[in-house]
Amino acid sequence: MKREKNLFYYSSSPLMQPLYNGIHTRYIIQNRLFKVKTTKKLVSILLLIMTVSPVITMAAEIIIKVTDENEPVPMTEIILIDAKNSLITNNGFTNKLGIYRYSVKPGLYKVIVTKEEFSDVTIRDIKIKNSNINKTVELIPRAFDTDKEASSDDDCD
Repeated sequence: MKREKNLFYYSSSPLMQPLYNGIHTRYIIQNRLFKVKTTKKLVSILLLIMTVSPVITMAAEIIIKVTDENEPVPMTEIILIDAKNSLITNNGFTNKLGIYRYSVKPGLYKVIVTKEEFSDVTIRDIKIKNSNINKTVELIPRAFDTDKEASSDDDCD
């Protein structure tokens, strides 16, 4: 009994040491071990909940394939916007295969697809429920920019 008291006595705080004397030492050691085990279990459960909760809230995936004449267009910027509050949920780029994917919560979204030398494409009212959404976007090259005026260096009459 003295050995248990000494082990616990040296590991406890100085303020608590006077409480651990006589017969109560064994009870306090057992109680403290119980509290440590309970705390470890509680921390494990909280970590599990925090790990699983994003999986529960992210119920679906939006997959967008960007092409030009049926060829993939890599490095196309995709902007994903929450239609309810008009906030950007995510923006990223397509991979080598022209594919962009992102996990989203169920809701209503808008997607803007933009690439230099191509016209921007906007897809409105994409409803996400609990299943994946696949969209294919065919980009159209910009023939010319109508905002620029003809320069005086042109040979046209």
